Amino acid sequence: TGSFLIPVIQFLLNSKQSTREQATSVLILAPSKELCSQIGKVLETLTIKCNKILKWINLASKSQASAQKFIISQKPDIIISTPTRMLNHMKQKNIDLKESLEMLVMDEADLLFSYGFEEDIKNILSNYMPSTYQSILASATLSSDVIDLKKIFLHNAVTIKLEEPELPPINQLSH
Repeated sequence: TGSFLIPVIQFLLNSKQSTREQATSVLILAPSKELCSQIGKVLETLTIKCNKILKWINLASKSQASAQKFIISQKPDIIISTPTRMLNHMKQKNIDLKESLEMLVMDEADLLFSYGFEEDIKNILSNYMPSTYQSILASATLSSDVIDLKKIFLHNAVTIKLEEPELPPINQLSH
């Protein structure tokens, strides 16, 4: 989670130094309410010293739609959501990102399609997004679903695959 949140926070803090209007610049999509909550907790921890500068909302939380609608109207810097919840808000015209979005993050990309979000994601990408924005796919595995998702919404993609070192011989391991 920190591997994409730290650059997102740095990007937002740097952009806040220039005089610009409050706008939703970052959308983070995750496949479950629990993961959205985890992202929110990490974000809260990482921004504890700048929580008056950066505003964010977790749309997958249990807060009421009217409360969410009000916070959305305040144009938080970051929106965290499941694809279905995000699409519902977009269809209701509560959120318009076509002018402000600069970064889209899809966390646990390997699970987004397997959890049944393929059509929602395609709908969001084709109907509600600006023409240009930076995209980040975060996944622990490089499954066929991730490769399919990569083909759909990444152009000139760079894949960073971390290799784990081999374990030392058994006689050097202790339990």
